[in-house]
Amino acid sequence: MKTHAKPVPVGLYIAALLTLLFLFAYSVSFGQGQLVMKGTILYSEDTELIPNAEIIAGDGAHMPLAIRPNGKFWVCAPTNEVYTFRFTQIGSVTKEVVVDARQACTGSECNDRKVEFDVILHGMDGDEAMRFEGPVGRIVLGDPATKPQVTHHYELLRVSSLMALE
Repeated sequence: MKTHAKPVPVGLYIAALLTLLFLFAYSVSFGQGQLVMKGTILYSEDTELIPNAEIIAGDGAHMPLAIRPNGKFWVCAPTNEVYTFRFTQIGSVTKEVVVDARQACTGSECNDRKVEFDVILHGMDGDEAMRFEGPVGRIVLGDPATKPQVTHHYELLRVSSLMALE
């Protein structure tokens, strides 16, 4: 008696492998918790230059932040970390905003969190270059049941041409 076995298509093996990889990645990322940070950059419409932005992780890693033509941005990152957003534009004072999510996890469980903020870039007035003393905003996420703690600090300093690099 002859039996005719049909070969299994290679594409079926690939699809099964990709499905298993997706399920594994989903289960691993589910326990970490994700932090979604989004907002809008408001800037002078007198210039055609779109502002630049970058996000700096607690370990010092820099990543450019994509800004849409309408000024909106968003990024998704793991919780339990500190992130610094730096917003720059030619002719404007650079601003930084810090999002501290180190206390966002309760025990060993991290839930997804969302933070939304807007940044206004102001043009420099006069001939003197200015910079902010530090981050203009700090957002600290605590227990998921509580509201984030938000602080602002807008102290401007003159930038000297003889200023030493930090």
